[in-house]
Amino acid sequence: MHWKQCCERAALYLTIKEYYPTTAYEWIELSTKAYGEKTGATINKSLHIPGMKNAFLPIMKFIAGKIFGEKGGFQNNFVSYSKTEARFDILECPYCKYLSELGCPELIASFCQSDEYAYGNLEFFTFERKQTLGTGGTKCDFCIKKK
Repeated sequence: MHWKQCCERAALYLTIKEYYPTTAYEWIELSTKAYGEKTGATINKSLHIPGMKNAFLPIMKFIAGKIFGEKGGFQNNFVSYSKTEARFDILECPYCKYLSELGCPELIASFCQSDEYAYGNLEFFTFERKQTLGTGGTKCDFCIKKK
């Protein structure tokens, strides 16, 4: 899944860049924002389903462990987990590897930014992150808390 997303975004970016070199990255930013905000809206809508507010953090823990775990090419560390908060760090990220191999490491940060768009405007939860691997940090530190 992660390899496919990198290939799709890199192919789109490199094609646009060939014809519009000065604005290609802006186009990627716009599409990243639109997709991330759509994802966030879907999450917000699902949080109105009875029981989902209480299930959200366990679901995030599952997703972090499975989809963004070792089988997905990530190395992560669960810092803490409770009924009101989930904290985990990504220590190794395949997006950094794949996009560098595809010749467009500048796209790595767009994947980091997509999290901000998806989780940054949730109604019942806050999303905090101080650094990402894709923007020069030593880790991607995720914290999702109940409001």
